[in-house]
Amino acid sequence: MLGEKGVISQLLNELESLYRLANQLEDAARNRIEESGRLLQKILNVTPDQLVLKDENLVYRFVNAAFCRFLGKEQREIIGKTDYDLFPPEEAEKYRADDIRVIENKRPQVQEEEVTGVSGRKWLYVAKNPVIDESGEVIGVLCSVRDITILKQTEEARKKTLNKLQRVLLQAIQGMARVVEMRDAYTAGHQFRVADLACAIAEEFGFPEEQLRGIQMAALVHDIGKVGVPVEILNKPARLTKTEFELIHVHPRVGYDILKEIEFPWPIAQIVLQHHERLNGSGYPFGLKDVEICREARILAVADVVEAMASHRPYRPALGVEKALEEISANKGMLYDPDVVDICVRLFSTKGFGFYG
Repeated sequence: MLGEKGVISQLLNELESLYRLANQLEDAARNRIEESGRLLQKILNVTPDQLVLKDENLVYRFVNAAFCRFLGKEQREIIGKTDYDLFPPEEAEKYRADDIRVIENKRPQVQEEEVTGVSGRKWLYVAKNPVIDESGEVIGVLCSVRDITILKQTEEARKKTLNKLQRVLLQAIQGMARVVEMRDAYTAGHQFRVADLACAIAEEFGFPEEQLRGIQMAALVHDIGKVGVPVEILNKPARLTKTEFELIHVHPRVGYDILKEIEFPWPIAQIVLQHHERLNGSGYPFGLKDVEICREARILAVADVVEAMASHRPYRPALGVEKALEEISANKGMLYDPDVVDICVRLFSTKGFGFYG
């Protein structure tokens, strides 16, 4: 049996062994943490996105290699600094305001920003997230930044190309409109004036720019179907017979057939087809009623009637705008969309709209 000294000696040896084991475990844990940290740093440094961590005082505590490249600085030149040390005053003030908003609201914020980097102006997609501790307090802001400059440039180039194509399309549509009017001297300019009024009405409705382009295009060719009507009928200086009226009534369908195969980004063929329909079903070619008629066609119907009555025709002198407005007001809600009529009357009576050319 061990004596008292032997027991103590054994215990000391075991404690020493435990101490060595604890040190080994601590060293292994420290190495593992350091290894994980280095691995994480490598991962964060190879990502193309810029990563930034600021503390609650908005002092930089971590930045990855992408952010360093963007600023043209070493990490040691950034850590411990604020936006005021790294950016022009106006930009720094904006970034600080955004960060404070994230901290106060405890909510992420996503936005696009144009900023100054070492290689010039850049467009960035910025996501800012609050860093919240276990007690629910915000202890910093984590920013993820993606360079979208090339994407923006591509988008701008696409817009320019699209605008050019739309200008060419408009010129082609205008050419089609002039073909119709060359056959009918008495309605020269009619489609262009109708387009001006229809667009003015649609703008009052709050149509977006793209939709305004569509109604403009439709208005410019709404009578294209008249190419199928004999010139002597179009220019007849007397009232038309029933048969002649029936020939005239075909022009929306002819116009639809001409336009339906063209892949416009707007329902132009449908608008042209319906521009002589009336709310009570008395129009042509299908006798559509109310919401069966698309809103663009209801706008075009009013603009067409007002311009036609205000202008000279082979079988009668011009009746004038006042008579035209009386006509659409008297039949508001029966033949013509009441909202369209109200806007049309307001354009002439209080907004100074008028026909020119």
